[in-house]
Amino acid sequence: MNVKEVLKSYGFREKSDYIYDELKSLMVKDETMVVYLNNLFSCLRSLGYQDNDIRTMCIYCPRLITYNKDKIESNIKGLMALSYTKETILNMARYNPSVLGYSIDTIKQKIQYLCSLGYSTETVIKMTIIFPEIFSLSTDLIKDRFEYFEKKGYLKHEVLSMLRRLPILFGYTNEKTNEADNYLLSLGFDSKKIIQIIKKNPRIYGNTIDNLKEKVTFLHSLNFSNNQICDIIKKCPSVLTYKVDTLNNKIRDLESLGFSSDEVSYILLSYPNILELSKSSIEGKIEIINLYQYSKEESLRIIVQFPGLIGFSNESIQEKLDFYNYNGLHNIIMIKPKNLIQSVALSYARLEYLKNNNIIIDEYNYNYLFMANKEFESKFKINREDLLNQYNYNEFKKSK
Repeated sequence: MNVKEVLKSYGFREKSDYIYDELKSLMVKDETMVVYLNNLFSCLRSLGYQDNDIRTMCIYCPRLITYNKDKIESNIKGLMALSYTKETILNMARYNPSVLGYSIDTIKQKIQYLCSLGYSTETVIKMTIIFPEIFSLSTDLIKDRFEYFEKKGYLKHEVLSMLRRLPILFGYTNEKTNEADNYLLSLGFDSKKIIQIIKKNPRIYGNTIDNLKEKVTFLHSLNFSNNQICDIIKKCPSVLTYKVDTLNNKIRDLESLGFSSDEVSYILLSYPNILELSKSSIEGKIEIINLYQYSKEESLRIIVQFPGLIGFSNESIQEKLDFYNYNGLHNIIMIKPKNLIQSVALSYARLEYLKNNNIIIDEYNYNYLFMANKEFESKFKINREDLLNQYNYNEFKKSK
């Protein structure tokens, strides 16, 4: 069989011409190609790869076919000496087969350079596992990307954080990120706001302009104004990273939980981060509220009036409701659910102080419990710090 027939026998079929041409450019003779192919499939199969994996890897990196068994095994051993596990290495190679062919000295130098930017060795290892293509990038390109963000106004620690969370940013061109920034500018954000948005979710840069426009168009279809859309994006940049179908499903989920379409719109404006939560997570928080003798309708009303409550942990919600229930203030929550934003420690300290001064909190004077700090201090002549020290909630919890 000739080389193309051998390639087809390994399942390349329509890609056989492409692989053949790539290998010819590497000055590999036909008879040598056949030997390489047989050896490669044998070696990679022994490492646990399926034939479909091997074909995909070869199409992505035709040079892989020229790697011999000794070279591949040597690289795996060298990478394991750098704290990568064998399983991790094989997974990295699925996305960047060149990992199996790089010089270990080159990899060490790349790791050292990334460390010189301010990362720990452990962090660099994690970054390269997420984005193994970083080994293919020159130090000049990495330096350019780092300086690019600093010139845009990001502080060094912010750049380090963004690239750590999303190492693929090293691989994006300046043109790609500029396009996204320009689109955000066209929506009405200034450069400082864009920095705030991208810091929260740099994955926005992974979207094409058409993708970003699609999300904004979807929000318009929900009757949000331009200003409201900008406010939603500012509070929850993730809205630009979800697929439209995902966003639509999340809204349908909220409606299926009992919220009206108007209530859903209000919740999204007040606390768009609810889009980052699963339906089961939201449902779980509603069930917790129900446990405190609130009907389902009352629980939903509490959330509509204070959507931010959904962002609290289950433990925090329970602690707050436990406290008010324990002190006979169950009905006060229904009057103004937003008061739940106040820490339990401060509510406890104020409640105890008021009790000691013969002021019993009920639905008529509950505002004393939730006054602004300065207003409370002015009226009762005790500041917040002294109040918290005098009536220590943590000590109360231990004795409870």
